[in-house]
Amino acid sequence: MTPVEAIRAKSAEAFGFSGDLVEVGLRDGPVLLAVHVDESEHCRRAAAQLGAITDRELLTALWELPAGLEISASALPGWTVDRLQNVRGVVVAGSDDSLVRAARPPLRISGALAIGQRFDSVLRRVGQVSALAPMAVIVRRVVDAADPGLLDAQLFGVGVGTALDGVITPLVEAAPVVPTPGPYLWLIAELAYEQLVGELSGRVPTP
Repeated sequence: MTPVEAIRAKSAEAFGFSGDLVEVGLRDGPVLLAVHVDESEHCRRAAAQLGAITDRELLTALWELPAGLEISASALPGWTVDRLQNVRGVVVAGSDDSLVRAARPPLRISGALAIGQRFDSVLRRVGQVSALAPMAVIVRRVVDAADPGLLDAQLFGVGVGTALDGVITPLVEAAPVVPTPGPYLWLIAELAYEQLVGELSGRVPTP
């Protein structure tokens, strides 16, 4: 384990974020996510030769279909049906003209982390997933109790810790977050899965 990987692992552990750690690049900077892979969905996708689904339009179309329920194709917008039927492994045909969503998010996010020197930068980065998972930031310097960044973090329920000489010291606990379901949560899960899928090949059972 490299020093960077060690700091990341210690940081996730300090805030109780469990699972695989994967960095996802977002518009306002990278976010480190702790995730639990849905092994059955991963195996289903491997069998269907379907990897990560990162097409936002396709994910929006999938969100129109409740998982496991037959929905008449005629009840869906035409563009939705076209997108769903053109990608193998995301839907299966039901009775008559109905469709059944087969795909589901490939993992669950247990926490989000950002590590850096500046409070404004790390807070902005984890804020990109504020509605999806508990958040925490690790600042690589001494933090004064009156630091405005510390007060901002407490206001928004962001956990705070410091990293000095390889030692992680938690200062503020991360507040719990009830994930807001929707295409954005699914997209972030897919972006994380995209980073992990190559490493997960060994988890697929062989006949």
